[in-house]
Amino acid sequence: MNMLNISHNTCKMLFLLIFVLSIDTPAVAHEDGPDEQSLSDTPKFLTLPFIDSAVYITQGWIYDWGSIHYGIDYAKDLGGVFQTFDIVAAADGNATCYLQGTHPVLSWHYGNLIQIDHTGAGGGYSTIYGHLPNCEFTSRTIQRGERIGSAGTTGNSTGIHLHFEIRDSSFIARDPYYIHGYDYSYPQPGQSGPPFAGANHYWTTNPPSYPSYLVPSAPANQNLVGNPNFSAGHSQWTFAVPGEVAYEVRNGILYLIRNTNSPNYAAAYQDLNYSLSANSPIELSLDLGNTSNVVKQVKVAVQPMSWTGAFQCDFTLLPHTPLRRYVMRGLATVPFPNTRLAIYPNPADSTPDIMVDNVSLQYRPDIGIGATECIAPADANQNLVRNGNFSAGHSQWTFVVPGEVAYEVRNGILYLIRNTNSPNYAAAYQDLNYSLNANSPIELTLDLGNTSNVVKQVKVAVQPMSWTGAFQCDFTLLPHTPLRRYVIRGLATVPFPNTRLAIYPNPADSTPDIMVDNISLQYRPDIGVGATECIAPADANRNLVRNGNFSAGHSQWTFVVPGEVAYEVRNGILYLIRNTNSPNYAAAYQDLNYSLNANSPIDLSLDLGNTSNVVKQVKVAVQPMSWTGAFQCDFTLLPHTPLRRYVMRGLATIPFPNTRLAIYPNPADSTPDIMVDNISLQYRPDIGIGATECIAPADANQFLYLPFVIN
Repeated sequence: MNMLNISHNTCKMLFLLIFVLSIDTPAVAHEDGPDEQSLSDTPKFLTLPFIDSAVYITQGWIYDWGSIHYGIDYAKDLGGVFQTFDIVAAADGNATCYLQGTHPVLSWHYGNLIQIDHTGAGGGYSTIYGHLPNCEFTSRTIQRGERIGSAGTTGNSTGIHLHFEIRDSSFIARDPYYIHGYDYSYPQPGQSGPPFAGANHYWTTNPPSYPSYLVPSAPANQNLVGNPNFSAGHSQWTFAVPGEVAYEVRNGILYLIRNTNSPNYAAAYQDLNYSLSANSPIELSLDLGNTSNVVKQVKVAVQPMSWTGAFQCDFTLLPHTPLRRYVMRGLATVPFPNTRLAIYPNPADSTPDIMVDNVSLQYRPDIGIGATECIAPADANQNLVRNGNFSAGHSQWTFVVPGEVAYEVRNGILYLIRNTNSPNYAAAYQDLNYSLNANSPIELTLDLGNTSNVVKQVKVAVQPMSWTGAFQCDFTLLPHTPLRRYVIRGLATVPFPNTRLAIYPNPADSTPDIMVDNISLQYRPDIGVGATECIAPADANRNLVRNGNFSAGHSQWTFVVPGEVAYEVRNGILYLIRNTNSPNYAAAYQDLNYSLNANSPIDLSLDLGNTSNVVKQVKVAVQPMSWTGAFQCDFTLLPHTPLRRYVMRGLATIPFPNTRLAIYPNPADSTPDIMVDNISLQYRPDIGIGATECIAPADANQFLYLPFVIN
């Protein structure tokens, strides 16, 4: 046909044909078609050029319209949107990256590309990786499975994907599958078949597999996360699905919002490009916060590219929670050819913002891990104990050593026996999976009882996983004591990476039973705690005062204000002077570390005397840690009065969480001395008390009013 007679429509058709053939097609003269690829024994040396199980074949050797493609396209589609993914070397070799249009043979259509000239079994062959977003290196030696870049859409491309080719020693393109078909003819990545690749394929397995040694093994005790503090914005991080997870980096903090109706796999993730052997212990730590008015949840997962073998934690973030440290420890129970860290923001409510920062994931061969540990910072005034009322039997509790501590839950009460000859660390314990900062005040309450005929002791300890920094109390349980409330207040003087509550039953006598119930452990920033407080319920008819006869000097006693109350112990007697101008609350006191129920009758007795030439007064008060509910007596001591017995009986009209005994010397005259000795304070359920009774010894020649009746 004369070229001058070609119609306008024919010209358009030819133009479109030329354009279509140019898309994603090598612009070289020596490319073969399927009829030319007739090698009898091709080397089997390739593994898949990616490690993401979500990647699949979108274009085979032949385009849908029948033209030859000369390569294979791989893409990752999540929710209808094509995503980038990591590209890895399909075999060992020497890699060179070319910016778009700079390759000596291949055209600009490839965009930025990498060519690997293979060594070993693939010697003489090259692989091409097209449409990369950039060049991350110029040239280097590469191992199979090593990351070389990410999928992009540079050059003549209509969407994010990888164009993959294999070329022989003559630089002729070959179908690596030896199928020469459409995309549906090919075995999809991860597929066990059929279909299979053709006889003269180039893969190490048929169907092709991911690299068996994908990426470098994770080094120990190093952060494997790229851009962990978001100093480079959101570089290194991928967001699936775009539009479903809104994200922004401000001041080095990642802000996340999961949009309404987004799929449950919407996440921020990073493929770390490190492999893990089976049974590798992993520690992940990150800062999380919540700027919103609603409760948020964050699921963090460490997984291979498939979900199999993943371990995860779900953390709850209360409204307006600042960034705080969260930790997950888990075990890669199967090999991870590559490792993915994923952060799933919840719920799908479009409410801003979850905050993320300072992400660290380390392979920790130095720590032992069994079940996954999800460790959150302790929220204030919340019970951190799981199944503290034993409604779920002994679930959540561990017993060490099994067989040394006999245990049983009956009617929601834990019964413990420590067997004869068992080690002193035999205990029931729970790892709370909450961390504590240094100087965190803690309050632990629990009910303890003793069903046996013998005295029992219970040591309760709050500790990190090591013993360093632990605080503890030893409580004595008299025979046949019903369940009563015991309290410990202490300070985590060092950071607790995780917090353990341990209950040690004693003695090792195999005698049943210590009872335990209603355990609560709370972080209490609202209370001041100094020395550990061990608060037991008051036992009846027992002196609750420690060192009441001052045989140990002034041990167990506190003097307020120091310097305002002068004190000295001589021959087992406490001598007190209140200095001039001292405040009226200047006192000697003792926190008894016993609690009292409302309406508990109390009997206090003590010896008082006065060595001075002036009249002295002594106020004695029994009170809770606050003054509310206190009862008191004011006793007058005449000059040169020897030690004599004084008694106060009163009623704790309200519960006393702890009980304080205070002795206030008066007046503030700096004149020595008031004498104090032989103090006893007892809980006396056997006596009836109404109004407070203040009973002093009779002074000689003093008028005493005595009521009498004349018959």
